This record gives sequence, C-alpha cells and structure tokens, in this order.
Amino acid sequence: MKTGRPWLAVVAVAILVVFVSGLSAGWLWFVPSVPPSLAVSTAPSRVPVSYQPFADTRSVAVDFALSSPVTLTSGATGRVTSSSCVADGTVASGSSILAVNGEPLVALSTSIPLWRDLADGDSGKDVTALQTELSRLGYGTGVDGKVGPSTLAAVAKLLAPGTEAATPTAAVPASRFIWLPSETAAVGTCDVAVGDTVTPGSAVATTAQQLVSASVHELPSDLLEGARTVTLDDKTVAVAPDGRVSDAESLTALAETPSYRNYLSRLSQQAAQSSEAGSPEAVNGMLSLAEPVEVASVPPSAVYAVKGNLGCVSSGSRRSRVSIVGSQLGQTYVTFTDAAKPKTVDAAPGGKATCS
Repeated sequence: MKTGRPWLAVVAVAILVVFVSGLSAGWLWFVPSVPPSLAVSTAPSRVPVSYQPFADTRSVAVDFALSSPVTLTSGATGRVTSSSCVADGTVASGSSILAVNGEPLVALSTSIPLWRDLADGDSGKDVTALQTELSRLGYGTGVDGKVGPSTLAAVAKLLAPGTEAATPTAAVPASRFIWLPSETAAVGTCDVAVGDTVTPGSAVATTAQQLVSASVHELPSDLLEGARTVTLDDKTVAVAPDGRVSDAESLTALAETPSYRNYLSRLSQQAAQSSEAGSPEAVNGMLSLAEPVEVASVPPSAVYAVKGNLGCVSSGSRRSRVSIVGSQLGQTYVTFTDAAKPKTVDAAPGGKATCS
C-alpha cells in the first residue's frame, strides 16, 4: 500500500496559519479608532462658579376684595333737566352728575355726608368734613370746623363752576350735594334720565364694585427674606409681608390689568347665573423680590452636608458654608454665608460629611 507524504500536510497547515494571521493583523490595522464624540468623558473635578441676580420669583394666586355697590341719592325735589351720568364711567368728587330744575347737583366725597343746611357760624364735624374736601379740591378755605365767609365763598364757586366771581351763598344747601363714598367712583348704573322727577332719597345712580384690596393667596413658606412685589400682566406693585396690597395707587394699577377686568367679567357672569354664586377663581400672578439678590450657580453634586436649606461646598482644601435658595435647569442656586466668593468648586466632593 502506497502512503502519502505527511510533510506536505504540515506545510499546508503552516501556510494556512500564516495567511489567517496576516488577515487578522490587517483587519486590526485598518479598524478605525473610536470617534472623539463617542469617547467616554470624565467629569471635571472642579467646575467654575457663575454668579447672577436671583429674584426668587414664584407663581402665586391673587385674590381681590371688592366694595359693595353704593346708591347715590338726590336731596333735591324736581325734574331732571340734564345728566352727565354714564354707565361704566366714573364720577369724581366736585363734579356735577345731573341737574334738577336747572340747578346742578354736585357729587362730594366727605367723611360725613352733609345732612343739614349750614349757615354762617355753624360748627361741627360735618363742617370740618366739608372744609377738608373743599380744601383738597383747591377752593382755598381753611379747616377750622366753623362756617365763615371763606367757606360760603368756596361753596358758591363749587356750585357755579366756571364763574370767576360767584356770589357767596348765605348758607350751604345740603340738597345741592350728592354724597360720594370715595374721591372717584366707578358708575355701575344710571337710575334716572332727563325728564324724570326726583325727590329726596331718590336713587340717581349706583356705584360699581370697586377694588379695595388684593392679596396673595397662600404665601409660599420658603420665601427669601426681603421686600416683595406682585406682578399681574404688565403691572408690578409692592406687596406687604402678609401678601396684601391696599394702597390706592397700587390698586388703581391692578384694576387696569386685563386679568382684573376678566375677573370682573367672570364675577358678573356668575352673579347673572346664580344669586348665591361665590367669587371667581383667583388670578395668576408672579411674586418676586423687589431687589434681586446675587446667587452662585453650582452643580447639585457640589453641595454636601445638607441640613434643611444649609449645606457646604469645597474648592480644594477650602470649604464654604452656603444657603440653598433654589434650583433650575440642573443647577443649584446658593448664597455664601461668609464674604468669600470662590471662582470654582469641586464638582463631586464625595466622602465629605461635614463642613468643618
């Protein structure tokens, strides 16, 4: 029997091994390296600190308190000969709202309504109230609580506007005045028209509900200390520590906002639907610090040893105590309790349990 040649098989195997090894080496040579964009990055051990103003702005609900409507009544008897009353308009103290028998009746805001005719020499709280309002309106009378020539001359000018030298009246006729609850009042309804007949006590107009105060509903409990403002639409006004707004100028500003007008519209719709309807839902506003504070923006991982709103950050061997005031977009806002303002902080100071 004829045998093969074993050495040829050995040579063939050796050649095959070399060939495969060459292919593997070539493959490894030509395999591209991992792109830089896909390479695993390592977080920096220290990151820069950015400082920025912080107003601690919060979204809040704002409630409104409105006055009750007031009926304006006539003290005169006769026929209405003219009227300047306009529903949804306003009436100001010192202006005429209508005329009866050709004589204008003047709206007047006094702390005490005029309840009697006043003659020269009369005195009392009603006289003081009249003189105070005449003085505010610029009629140049003193406030001494006693009717005299200057008071009678001022009343004559008020009842005859545009007259340079009005003849002083012998008395102050209470029937020529309509008491107004405020210096300026919004008119809800006009209740008489030209040609109507009125008697003392007849309703001539009704004031609309007026904004007497506004308040933040449920103040947040974790607010930063400091004076604050509340913003509705494009109006920003000061708010008291208890969340109330009560000064006249601020209320006037809030009453001009679309949010407040929408509130009144919803209130009117509810009243039309049910006599027992409550107030509409509060409107949305923004509560902010009147003067923003400077805060440092750091990664959340940089703050350690946190207890409540207090914590610590480190920059190398230096450690600083901080107050946490808020967070947003993956950053924590802190203020430093000491004067130091580090430029960098350790991004992940693991293992540090205290700030000492």
